[in-house]
Amino acid sequence: MEWRKRISNSILLAFTVFGAVAYLPSIYLSYIQGLFNIIIFDTVVYILILFLALNKRIPISLKAVCSTALFYILGLLLLIILGPVGAGNLWLLSFSLVAGLTLGKRASVITLAINSATQLMLLLLIRLNLLDNYEVAYSMEIWLARTTNFILLNIVITIRPGKACRVPGQRNGRTSAENTEPL
Repeated sequence: MEWRKRISNSILLAFTVFGAVAYLPSIYLSYIQGLFNIIIFDTVVYILILFLALNKRIPISLKAVCSTALFYILGLLLLIILGPVGAGNLWLLSFSLVAGLTLGKRASVITLAINSATQLMLLLLIRLNLLDNYEVAYSMEIWLARTTNFILLNIVITIRPGKACRVPGQRNGRTSAENTEPL
């Protein structure tokens, strides 16, 4: 679908341009707080996104899959390292939204399941006292409330926009005039 290609390219372009605006203060703060692992993760992800955006030989479908996966990986790492006070949940929400916009409804559902499983796994790890390095102490009850709200918002921002992006006359994700090639 041509509009998905445009969205994929727009997301990559926006990330390369505006990503520096978020990257620089994040790196500075991580340096001040001695979180050198975050500096490494952020830098690697930003370089990979730049590579995906600027390399014209990579098929757009592969760019969409790779950039979506990078959103998840960065979100998960930030959530594990910083807990709920960091930007990890923002990246995980973006993971589902970007997947739905660039890869389709099936990707939306898959990423919702991945995000839900991730949140529940983190809840379990907290319950088992395996993730107790957060600067702010979070009880299991607080994390449970936060997790259920995250999952709700993830569903709302992923499923509804995906339905709104459907083309009139579309059936099963494809119009009758459209070929069956993926993105």
